[in-house]
Amino acid sequence: MEIQPSQFTNSSTAPEIAIALLEIRYANTKNKNTVKILNKIINEVNLTDKEIDEILIENNENNKVFTEKILKIIEKYKDDTTSTIARIIGKHCNRESIQNVKKRREIRRKITLNLLKKENILSKTKK
Repeated sequence: MEIQPSQFTNSSTAPEIAIALLEIRYANTKNKNTVKILNKIINEVNLTDKEIDEILIENNENNKVFTEKILKIIEKYKDDTTSTIARIIGKHCNRESIQNVKKRREIRRKITLNLLKKENILSKTKK
């Protein structure tokens, strides 16, 4: 596996950097068991956008909870202007959107960390 320097940019996220480092370790490891584990992690962590969408949809608030939050916002800001309420509701909708970049990055981060912990990769790569 060859690592291209272009994989690192100023906007690279921690999971992207972790995956690239795993790929480097994979390319430079001769231990077959470690290679197998690293390959498994790299394959599992490289989710498609569709797979991330499915995870986010599965973990998204249900309609009842979302509606309750919107009603609380309306009640809390009832004396404010309509534009204030609309702005606050808009922010909440953006936070809950499956297109929210922070939520998508958080999913990748959690999956990467869970796989690294599950496979106890730190102790296996120290050898």
